[in-house]
Amino acid sequence: MEHALLGGSLLVALCKVLNLLDRATTQQLVVWWSKCPSHILLRRIVQPLNAWLTKQLQQKQTIDIHVIHAVITLDLAHRANLLAQSPLVETCFVNDFVSNHIGLENDYIRWRQAVGVLSQLPDSDPYPIHRATFSFCSFSFLLDEAAKARLLHVEAQVMQQQEQMMSMGVLAAFQGAAIPTSMTCTDQVVDAPPSKRAALARNAQAASASADGHLPAPEDSGLIATHPAYCILRLRRTHLLQDALSEICRQKKRDLFKPLKVAFVGEEGVDEGGLTKEFFSLITELMFDPAYGMFQLQEETGVLWFNPGSLESATDFMIIGLLLSLAVYNRVLLDVPFPRVLWKKLLDQPLNQGD
Repeated sequence: MEHALLGGSLLVALCKVLNLLDRATTQQLVVWWSKCPSHILLRRIVQPLNAWLTKQLQQKQTIDIHVIHAVITLDLAHRANLLAQSPLVETCFVNDFVSNHIGLENDYIRWRQAVGVLSQLPDSDPYPIHRATFSFCSFSFLLDEAAKARLLHVEAQVMQQQEQMMSMGVLAAFQGAAIPTSMTCTDQVVDAPPSKRAALARNAQAASASADGHLPAPEDSGLIATHPAYCILRLRRTHLLQDALSEICRQKKRDLFKPLKVAFVGEEGVDEGGLTKEFFSLITELMFDPAYGMFQLQEETGVLWFNPGSLESATDFMIIGLLLSLAVYNRVLLDVPFPRVLWKKLLDQPLNQGD
């Protein structure tokens, strides 16, 4: 059976039939597959499909309707795996050819353009956007970690360039693309009324001023506070957490989408990327230090988890989320040992006993 599928014609026909199913039947198929033993799902569906997909892309160097059908069928298998009691590891779905030989920059642009097409297609189609304007970005399970990191960098670069151009008043229309206006994990801070953001900033400044130190506060340092092309953070090494909170709270939402530039008060030098990386390295070391009280290190597993006895407010935890998102957005990869269950919650994926 498996060898016959790898022959091509039967596999192509199967994928075509599955792509003709309506939404309700497709969901029922996903539930049924989720109850199959994981090794059956792997050998009968995932491995044959990925092998055929690699061969097809290598030979034809194009994305035709058969490739789209195969990828959507793989997505059904991936969705079923998320519901399984003993799921396959995510790397079982990775396609090395897609990860290493598909132009992610162009694929990302196609994905952004497809957003505008979705509203024009019927709701009854389980995968309308992918048939209209297909992109591998919509099926990230096919990408390995290195490809996902490159994709994050591409996305951040595109968004930063757009925000820079908008701020300077020369942005041309980006055909079909939707420019994000918020960061979900920071709505209570970034989308807060100006009076609330100002109060948060004043609290941080008061905490900063109450500590001993000889450097002037950021607002009194003489360093520029805003720039049309960059998001400026003015910081003292002696008050890093307090100044970071204060500086983030004073930003307009759109400024956070600009490339980040860090300036340390009392130090000369222009941030060409090194100061930004140093800032995130220092700030994460402070935030996740068990002595700070917000997180605990689980000695048995070596992962961090929330400290149930923490006296910090929900806003403080949200600021940490903002700082981590800013690091990723500015192409700074951090080693933060959170357990898999946290990442799955952020992705709204179902949890299982293995988590």
